[in-house]
Amino acid sequence: MKNHLGLHQFVLGSLLFVPASSDGASIIEDIVGDISDLPTAPTILTLTEGPNTVSANFLDLDDDFFTLIVPNGTALTSITLLSYNHPLLGNESFLGYQTGSTLNEAPADLERGEISFILIGEDDRGMDITSRFSENPSPASASFPLLSGSYAFWLNETDDLPASVSLNFELETIPEPHTTLLLILPAAIFLQRKRN
Repeated sequence: MKNHLGLHQFVLGSLLFVPASSDGASIIEDIVGDISDLPTAPTILTLTEGPNTVSANFLDLDDDFFTLIVPNGTALTSITLLSYNHPLLGNESFLGYQTGSTLNEAPADLERGEISFILIGEDDRGMDITSRFSENPSPASASFPLLSGSYAFWLNETDDLPASVSLNFELETIPEPHTTLLLILPAAIFLQRKRN
């Protein structure tokens, strides 16, 4: 019985673990230039498996609009604030998103509730901030994890002093149902033969 339990754990562990690539996509303003300031023409980033970085620098009350594309068979599972730098202690930046390739509302229309958003700052450094989007939810925004599709993001500094923000968007592969069945079936046959 002990051997059967070990094999069951191995099979289940194999199904739940999908290794991630260490290479990811990125938008880093210091390298590629300014992220789009237009909600109707955002900078596009197709995510790849593993960590994907978006880093923005704000010199003023700057708006940055970018669309993340989550490929088929994957999910955006977490957003981690890698760094936040601002000269005023306790300052926060705005981060919002909604499902789709562009935002449906003008940045001034947050009262309509068409975008999920949070404020992020130094206290959030190193944390997965996805659960915080439930503070200001929107019916136009899917819940995390975000499955394949396009998601429009809006990053904005709330003060007119220079600041910088760096975020990691973690993309993981989702095993397809038929792939899972192909992995389970041989193990089940092996266990059945072993019992007989």
